Amino acid sequence: MMEKSSLVKKLLSYKVSTLSRLAILCGVAVPSVPKATRIQWIIDNYRFYLNNYHNHLPRSVLGIDIGVKNFSYCKSTRPLDKSFPIRITEWSKVNLDEMFGKNYEPLLNGIRR
Repeated sequence: MMEKSSLVKKLLSYKVSTLSRLAILCGVAVPSVPKATRIQWIIDNYRFYLNNYHNHLPRSVLGIDIGVKNFSYCKSTRPLDKSFPIRITEWSKVNLDEMFGKNYEPLLNGIRR
């Protein structure tokens, strides 16, 4: 991990909007807080990840893509030796219109926003 003081220095150089995006990618809550608090949360969550999950193997990743027409997902695992390529264990693509189109009913029937 980058030396804490240099990490803080680097994070301080970013705009709050960039820190917010980084926080979301790290799974950190993004309420309206001062910049220093947001940076501390990012660092604390990163440290928690390193201490509790970083070395756990095997690691699996679930990627989901939801669109207007299709829903797809891909589940993969990384080999124990951390080599590439990763292994795809499940993959599926569903055409939502073909599967659910004939039975479609608006959930907000008659309700306008």
